[in-house]
Amino acid sequence: MHPETEQDLPGILDTRQCLHATLQKSARRHPDRCALVFGDEAYTYRQLWSDVRKLAQGLRAHGVAPGDKVAIMLPNSYDFVLAVYALSCLGAIEVPINTRYKKSMLQHVLQDSAAKIAVVHPSFVPAFAELYESGKGIALQGIFIVDSVSAPEAPPSATQATGLPASLLRPWGELLSGPALSEPEIHQGSYFEVHAVLYTSGTTGPSKGVLVSHSHTLTYARDWIRAVDFTADDIIYSPLPLFHTIAHSLGLVPSVALGARICFDAKFSASNYWKRAAQTQATVVHGIHSMVPMLLNQPTSPWDRQHKARLFYNGTSSEAASFRQRFACGIGEAYGATETGMVAFTRSGTTPPPGSCGLINREAFEVCIVDELDDPVPYGQRGEILVRPRDPYSMMSGYLNRPDATAEAYRNLWFHSGDTGAIDPDGYLFFYDRKKDALRRRGENISSYEVERIINAHPSVLESAVIAVPSGLVDDEVKAVVVLKEGAQLAYEDLNEFLGRELPDFMVPRYLEYKTQLPKTPNEKVEKHILRQEGNCGLTEATWDSTHPHDFSPPTSLTKE
Repeated sequence: MHPETEQDLPGILDTRQCLHATLQKSARRHPDRCALVFGDEAYTYRQLWSDVRKLAQGLRAHGVAPGDKVAIMLPNSYDFVLAVYALSCLGAIEVPINTRYKKSMLQHVLQDSAAKIAVVHPSFVPAFAELYESGKGIALQGIFIVDSVSAPEAPPSATQATGLPASLLRPWGELLSGPALSEPEIHQGSYFEVHAVLYTSGTTGPSKGVLVSHSHTLTYARDWIRAVDFTADDIIYSPLPLFHTIAHSLGLVPSVALGARICFDAKFSASNYWKRAAQTQATVVHGIHSMVPMLLNQPTSPWDRQHKARLFYNGTSSEAASFRQRFACGIGEAYGATETGMVAFTRSGTTPPPGSCGLINREAFEVCIVDELDDPVPYGQRGEILVRPRDPYSMMSGYLNRPDATAEAYRNLWFHSGDTGAIDPDGYLFFYDRKKDALRRRGENISSYEVERIINAHPSVLESAVIAVPSGLVDDEVKAVVVLKEGAQLAYEDLNEFLGRELPDFMVPRYLEYKTQLPKTPNEKVEKHILRQEGNCGLTEATWDSTHPHDFSPPTSLTKE
């Protein structure tokens, strides 16, 4: 790490400051160093800080004030980054929106957040127009339509073509052509102020808006820096969306804070991943758990090892050996959430116990495993993972407009994660499943993750999702929904036989179904609730039953709960 970094960022990164202050410091330290790369376009810290202040001045001129919420619905782009830091300079609050949202999901975020302004890419304008045309009660006071950072003001013909009220539209391009906000005019905020509302994936109901303070984001970034041994000399490659916590808080924020470089792509491509890692000269590459089997299942390529990446973040330690052997790249594993931060992680150069996601981050959190009554359980026993911070404002400040959900999550002075896990005597954390995804069959608890891991190990399988379906008895039956690799053929009987060899009998799925793809959120989390709602409680006409392999039809006696 550079000496000036150590001096100016005590304890790796000072978490008691505002987000824009980290950019301001990096621009002073390293004005001509490359900060961002989007495609073929590169931007220095000097240019980034100047453009951020120009955008801040322009937004202020259009009425954006401290505490105002501004929705951002953009693909990965320079504009997205400018908006994040410009809003921080004004004391305003960013509300990133999943770019796949539309209709009721988009309406929910806009209404729940009470966003004053929206910054929108042209490809998402029809979704906004549909809400206005249907009279959904959206109360935006202005919409900026962004083509590029140099986009001129839209002519009247283009304005009319949007389908939005002309009175709402604001020019984007001219915001960056005016004067920059002077540094004395920057909002003198505090680290405990909310700077973002991040909406959860909403896999079981309407998305909840997580209130995130500056300190919360910077604590998350600081702990990620510690977890991956990140320095100013590292380069990140991220194909994850900037509305996703990994790309935003564990990519952009730590990279800017240390004066490093981060390179973004518009989206993840398994076939192109390592080529892009090599082209960007990345030393740390971003991904999520479900991408690991996708990469391992790709045909071998010269690019597999022609890169400088030392670490893939975030995967699972169970796949680390095969991943390193194939790609000459380690896997960084951690446990955390938007609401919490990095609760546990695998330290660089250490080998955690099999199945563990790393040591508890005791510098930042207290962690406890409890039973249904919130009483602590012994080491090694499964229960719900509870978390609380050691420093104020380093976890979420609550759920927006949901005091009930906030109180429920924080009951008994602990944040309830909704995850099942265990802790061993050495302080290693084991994650087993989401409580709602847990299965119990023949009196045994089953981790859907463990069953999926074995299914994904079959050479013909690309990915899978395991869900509970009714058995007609007290316990569950197990169903696996499987996506095969392109061109692969695999009989249900053959997969069932493979699983019978690899799994205890009570874990072998009774039901199997092949699909061409799994339903997913924009950050690639499988939406298991959709699978559970298909057919009759998750059992469809295409479901294969291992107990009646030749004449299966979904039971008519089962009813949806």
